[in-house]
Amino acid sequence: MTTADDIQVHVCGTHAGWHDIPPQAFPNHLDIATAGPAQTQQYVELGYLLVVVE
Repeated sequence: MTTADDIQVHVCGTHAGWHDIPPQAFPNHLDIATAGPAQTQQYVELGYLLVVVE
C-alpha cells in the first residue's frame, strides 16, 4: 500500500519549455527537473533500476 506522499513525480523542465509550458503551469506537488535525463541518471546512481518501456 502506498500514499501520494510516498511517490515523487518529476517533470522535465527542458521538455516543457520546448512546448512553451512554464514551470508555474504544473501543480506544486510536482518537481520540475532542470533536465529529465540528468534527473534519471541521479536515480540510477542511487541504485534505482532504469526500466525502458517501448
